Amino acid sequence: MKGAPDLLKVAALLSEPSRATILTALLDGRYHPASELAHMARIKPQTASFHLKRLTEANIIKLEQHGRHHYYSLVNHDIANILESLLTLAPPIKIQSFNQASLDKAIRTARTCYDHLAGHLGIKTHSSADS
Repeated sequence: MKGAPDLLKVAALLSEPSRATILTALLDGRYHPASELAHMARIKPQTASFHLKRLTEANIIKLEQHGRHHYYSLVNHDIANILESLLTLAPPIKIQSFNQASLDKAIRTARTCYDHLAGHLGIKTHSSADS
């Protein structure tokens, strides 16, 4: 189909593990410096810069500069919603350490996802509001 969006390019961007980690970290709705995102993804700052540039060029994330400091966030709520939808399809990661188990428990209990409360606490709060 000529003129159709190239879904494969977007899928390729999301399928790289470091970029997927960076995007998941940005679901909190805050701006993060490149160094923090590199640390979260366990990659070198130069590698993070490469990935951040690709995601920025694809209009998935945006850059905000304050002097020499660069901060990144998701472009908008639509991107966050798409990522959250994909996360519901993704199988859980295999927990291999106490730290991963502790983080997994905390995330399941309560977290913010871009613009709303999530986890068991978010579900409980939402259910209470509906009653």
